[in-house]
Amino acid sequence: MYKTKIIKKNLTSMLLIAFLLTAFLPIISSCGGDSDNERYPIGVTAATQATEEISTELTHGVPRLDFEGYEFRWLTSTTTSTYCITAVTEQTGDVLNDAMYDRIKKVEDELGVVFAPDIIPGESEAALSLMRNTVFAGEDAFDAAMQLGRAAFGMIGSGLFVDFKTLPYITTGTQWWFNEINDQVNLTDKNFVMFGSLNMGIYDFTNAILFNKNMLSSLNLENPYELVDSGKWTFDVCAEMAKAAVQDANGDGQMTKDDIWGFAGRSNSLLPNFIAGARQRMVEIDSDGIPRLTAGSNERIFEVFDRVMTLFRDDGVWYTKTGTENNY
Repeated sequence: MYKTKIIKKNLTSMLLIAFLLTAFLPIISSCGGDSDNERYPIGVTAATQATEEISTELTHGVPRLDFEGYEFRWLTSTTTSTYCITAVTEQTGDVLNDAMYDRIKKVEDELGVVFAPDIIPGESEAALSLMRNTVFAGEDAFDAAMQLGRAAFGMIGSGLFVDFKTLPYITTGTQWWFNEINDQVNLTDKNFVMFGSLNMGIYDFTNAILFNKNMLSSLNLENPYELVDSGKWTFDVCAEMAKAAVQDANGDGQMTKDDIWGFAGRSNSLLPNFIAGARQRMVEIDSDGIPRLTAGSNERIFEVFDRVMTLFRDDGVWYTKTGTENNY
């Protein structure tokens, strides 16, 4: 009888299991070898263990439940642009793969479920279409689905999602959720979409500036790390370094793929990431919790835009194939 009741509430159960998967990742990935993590709970070291009597062990706070072997069907795809985290079905010896495998097995044992990933070939669009069609048709085809953020946001208005804050056992402020991001995707104080440690793709898309240490030394340029630490890393400094690196290596009087450029990167990533790096937002949440496009009234965004475009286009330091299409 209890099992039947649980199955009828698939939405709650699927989010509960997804929550546990999210909660267990930082626990499992922090363990290994003969480190202190094996002998002391997370957040407790040998020194603090001797002085603290109260345990600080990280727990998910979910009561012991038994789904009696329920097959939990998870829709995912073979997308190559992100790490396909829900299709980890065996150990391979890879540290990340095996940590996620162990996480899944731990949740299976904890809740008495069996994970059955439904893997759709191709990019996420196919899985997105299947998810939408089966839900609208009222079919019981799967229990949960992993989608790209931009796709999920576009489906909120279709009434396919519920507010995470209304679900039992979900504590949205805990450390396995990416709270800074989730606070920005609130809609009228409701979380229809959540990002957390379950979403490995968010690590795939963490952007950074990489530099060639050998070139830095040969050009006698300052260490970017030290400039950042001292608060002296600016657009102007970045531009100066990029200009210093440009060299017509073969001496033919033209800058081509055979020469040395000051900067390389995807055209659709550089500008938005520099805007984010300047702590500017194109959309702001108003007092009613509604996202509003505010870029048009934000002069600072236009200043950043102009400076970045000057650096990459006008200064001739950015390597592209045609001016818009990268070939690096």
